[in-house]
Amino acid sequence: MKRIAWSYLLGTLLLCGCNQSAPTTGDMNADFDHNHRHQHGTGHDHEHDHDDGFAGGHSHEHGHGHRHGKPLHGGRLVSIGHSHHAEGATHYHAEIMPLVDGRVTIHLLTENDAGESVAFPIEVAEITAYVDRLDREDSLATEIVFTAEGDGPASEFVTTVPETHRDSAELSIVVPKVKLGGERQNFSFTVSTGEQASNAGSEATPPASSDPDATQEGAAEEGPAADEPTSNDE
Repeated sequence: MKRIAWSYLLGTLLLCGCNQSAPTTGDMNADFDHNHRHQHGTGHDHEHDHDDGFAGGHSHEHGHGHRHGKPLHGGRLVSIGHSHHAEGATHYHAEIMPLVDGRVTIHLLTENDAGESVAFPIEVAEITAYVDRLDREDSLATEIVFTAEGDGPASEFVTTVPETHRDSAELSIVVPKVKLGGERQNFSFTVSTGEQASNAGSEATPPASSDPDATQEGAAEEGPAADEPTSNDE
């Protein structure tokens, strides 16, 4: 029953958004590792390759070519959607950073004329979202708020995972509404506590040198072993 309720909530939130917004995606790496499909209002669709390895899971009511940049901060990308203007369309992505001390950071990005990722600051102080545990059937979606980092227009937003969700192996986060380029967008993504554990492990003290020469030099400095014979001039 919980899964049915969560699916209903998710569907309702996304239906309220812009029709050009991206459908939900859970694995950002996989999302950018294969071809993605464009959907056309005329009833036909096609797939095309990207030289940069993009495989976003977003859809379009009509087709137009575009390239996809790479993450700016070492995170994972998820496609958000696009907006239209006189010169064409602007595409938006969210770069999702690994969990750090229970905090989730996202960066809003777009692309320049060369197809490279660039920050996309917006005049918003907060972005409302919903988080749910994926490893428990009795979990309920909980409202969270992403807060802008810094003053003025911001492209970096941070939220803290509720204590009740900290022990979950994987979390689903839904952003039902964010206005980009004058159009309402929505998107979702997953975060794993395993990513946080990996980060913590990378900061551990490195092991002692395994260089045999260094080991021999260290032994020489400590002097001969207790049972090692010594010369006796007498």
